[in-house]
Amino acid sequence: MFLTQDSPGVPDQVEFGDNFGLSLLASDVNRDGRADLTAVAGQENDPEGAVSFLPGASSTLYSTTASTTFGPTRVGLPTRTYTAFGTHLAG
Repeated sequence: MFLTQDSPGVPDQVEFGDNFGLSLLASDVNRDGRADLTAVAGQENDPEGAVSFLPGASSTLYSTTASTTFGPTRVGLPTRTYTAFGTHLAG
């Protein structure tokens, strides 16, 4: 499967240079027995970066209604201080 920020249920939209998918992590983050996908857009909001969380679903690869994206300010970090947020994912 090929995913972009324009795929159904993936938050945001494709923008030149965002580098969506720069880092990927498949794991059961929410412990529901399904693989979830975490994808990084390392240059989203040039150059802060953002992380997209796409929870696994029973009938499709990921939920098209429960996905979310967050950057450094969403987790309480100051604006324009961090670059390439999320690029060093650990499982």
